[in-house]
Amino acid sequence: MRGKRLIPPLVLIVVWQALCSLGWIPAYKLPSPLQVFTGLKDLIVIGLPPGHRLHMHALYSLQKVFLGYSMAVLIAVPLGIAMGWSKRIRYMVEPLVELF
Repeated sequence: MRGKRLIPPLVLIVVWQALCSLGWIPAYKLPSPLQVFTGLKDLIVIGLPPGHRLHMHALYSLQKVFLGYSMAVLIAVPLGIAMGWSKRIRYMVEPLVELF
């Protein structure tokens, strides 16, 4: 049963490669699966720019996400608690929170 689920994506990739190899789809519009795989391999092994490999880009992105999430939590949680405890703070901050 599982093998049947792989057939449509494999057929799609084979047809895509064939159309690109025959020149029916120009490489500047849609690169072939082989070119895509080669480009991915180059990003992982060599990097773009050279020396900056794909896993390092992913690590930097994750660091930015973690930093942004941490900053949001450090601001939002105390502010939410303060808004829950004090009507005055809630009335002052609530319009800004609703805006966001």
